[in-house]
Amino acid sequence: MNLTRHDEDVLREKAHELRTQYEDDQEYLRIADELDKAADSGSTAQAAWAASLLVQKNRKVAPDFRVRRFLNG
Repeated sequence: MNLTRHDEDVLREKAHELRTQYEDDQEYLRIADELDKAADSGSTAQAAWAASLLVQKNRKVAPDFRVRRFLNG
């Protein structure tokens, strides 16, 4: 299944937020790269993978609802 243009925009926006907020944290920067790759590919599977990385990193806080929905298929 492919992502919609809106889905791609959400992933890119979240990647930008991570790069801005956590510019010195290599793990967040890697997750931002994965979010961008998912947006570029248009793949829901890749989006779910990238979202799962973010959820794992943010285990102590609720993940962003815009990204979390990719985990629910």
